[in-house]
Amino acid sequence: MKRAYSAASVRRVEAEYLSRGVPLMERAAHAIAHHALEMLTENHGAYGRRVLLLVGSGDNGGDALFAGGVMLSRGVQVEALALTSSVHESGGEEFVRRGGCWVNELTHSYDLVIDGFLGLGARAGISLEVLSALTEIQGVPMLAVDLPSGISADGEGMDQPALIPTVTVAIGSWKISHLLSESGLGVSELVDIGIDYESEIPALVSFEDSEVHELLPTEIETNHKYRRGVLGVIAGSETFPGAGILSIRAALALGIGMIRTESREFFSEVPEVVTTPGKIDALIVGPGLITLTQTQERATLEHLAKGGITLLDAGALAFLEKIPAEARQQIIITPHHGEFAAHFAPYAGALYANPLECAQNFVSAYGCHLLLKGPRTLIVSPGEIPVVNMRGSVALATAGSGDVLAGIIGNLMARTGAIRNSAIAGAYIHGKAGESLTAGASELIEILPFALR
Repeated sequence: MKRAYSAASVRRVEAEYLSRGVPLMERAAHAIAHHALEMLTENHGAYGRRVLLLVGSGDNGGDALFAGGVMLSRGVQVEALALTSSVHESGGEEFVRRGGCWVNELTHSYDLVIDGFLGLGARAGISLEVLSALTEIQGVPMLAVDLPSGISADGEGMDQPALIPTVTVAIGSWKISHLLSESGLGVSELVDIGIDYESEIPALVSFEDSEVHELLPTEIETNHKYRRGVLGVIAGSETFPGAGILSIRAALALGIGMIRTESREFFSEVPEVVTTPGKIDALIVGPGLITLTQTQERATLEHLAKGGITLLDAGALAFLEKIPAEARQQIIITPHHGEFAAHFAPYAGALYANPLECAQNFVSAYGCHLLLKGPRTLIVSPGEIPVVNMRGSVALATAGSGDVLAGIIGNLMARTGAIRNSAIAGAYIHGKAGESLTAGASELIEILPFALR
């Protein structure tokens, strides 16, 4: 599991270590130098190669300067460009003592740039003046110290301009933006500098393969169809008839006891469905619907009144407003960014700049579970640590993909009774399958069983 911490948490922990005299900057500098030397030696030796340090006034600048000193001792030619009026004093002194050279303008070509400009406490964004001054190094491989300059640690301002590195070396711990940024960090690598963050609660986590498997239902030989989960589906319309079929097929692909649906139209396409009323363990409402009929609303409310768990998507999202507050903890909604902004505008003001904060504010207000679909899908539940799904590919941005996801999560909810865990595992399975996707949503369903392996 990847655990990401807020800037405030990182500062608290680091302050404790620094008060005991632990040389954190020295450790960070050696880690940065190690990664930089690896990048330099991919195709050539490091000796005689030219490196530029972009230096600010904070600790990231100090890390870069000390790392520059280490590289100088290995025969690398290192120059530093100060982008602020002052720099880390002891780092600057050590850099010069080792033979480093300060420059005021970019007069050489470089083999590598190390971004130590903005640090942990910096706001999102980088000035156009700085970006303009650095145009000459565009295309040069870049290593970012902890975070690229322009990306804040806590996930704010994700839509602001920033430097785009080849590699980002996270120092000590993951920060929120390490997990939220889908492309702005290059390859992200975490280095251990001997700090234990167990005293702090993570601000965001990401599950990995083995942990997801622990969330999946266990099959028992004595199971019968009612014990393997019964899923109800209210979905599909004349406008979008295929959405419900995709959700049902996705649920069937992962194995389930029974699927009940109100619509006999599905029977010709999916003969496994049962169209008679009866017991269900979980309910999907909304895929392919424009809005709910009174009958569909009543059926959903009756299910909730019995304590049933429910997934609302697409045409059912607006129905959340009609659901009593005390029943909303039984609900997960699964909008993409556009749907979220359309239905819940008061909570979507900074959706693209800070999606995590928007999602948390929404869940605090409504009391339901939220899966916010996107390049980095977020799962936020009341009173729980938020989760980000880091599996997937651009191939999932295709019609019907969200309907498949609803079917996966509905399957797991019916079989386990656990909303949050089903959303975490469902998003992961969906994303992992999507990494092999070449066509559309129907192919995605065929891949799903293999994503469980």
